[in-house]
Amino acid sequence: MVSSTVLVPADATFGAPKRTVVVAVDSSKFSAHAVKWATTQFLQAGDLVVLLNVQRSADVVMSDFLAHGGASALGDIYVPDAAGKIEQLNKSAARGVLDGFAAVVRASCPGVNVQGVLAIGSAKEVIVEFVSELKADALVVGSRGINALSRSLIGSVSDYCLHHTQCPVLVAKPTAAELKTLLPEANQPAPLFEEAKPAMFVALSAA
Repeated sequence: MVSSTVLVPADATFGAPKRTVVVAVDSSKFSAHAVKWATTQFLQAGDLVVLLNVQRSADVVMSDFLAHGGASALGDIYVPDAAGKIEQLNKSAARGVLDGFAAVVRASCPGVNVQGVLAIGSAKEVIVEFVSELKADALVVGSRGINALSRSLIGSVSDYCLHHTQCPVLVAKPTAAELKTLLPEANQPAPLFEEAKPAMFVALSAA
């Protein structure tokens, strides 16, 4: 079962939804594109939109940090409850992402109910499992526009979801013109260490 927390509650006055649509989001411009596409091209009045943000566990963040030279950076410094601090940072980051996109959906689609959920784990696996447990009617994911070689080397969340999710999956892939506006993020997936490093250093500075 997916470990998840509702950070943006749905409006109970909406009643039973006509469709439940999961939109996987992070802080990238590609997620912003996916949300915009969903609000203009797919969502309908009466839908429940579940915005899902997946954060890596504190153990994984710390492990990656130490594996990429964090141990030498830390030296003998003791970080009280580093895991707890990283979990707090994850929750804060997720809340910012979910609150922002929830506001976009509400403004663009007044007849659509919105819920924001934080889940912990490997993004592609968590998304597939979450959608299955929720029995969602559709999944919307963004696409970073990486080339075939990059996909074969690092994998792709959208590709994984397409092959493992039981419900329809809609990949909001930007056009060539749109992709130019999303650069330099396109074709530059962030290394795991670059994702882990900020959380660890904020934890250190707060210790």
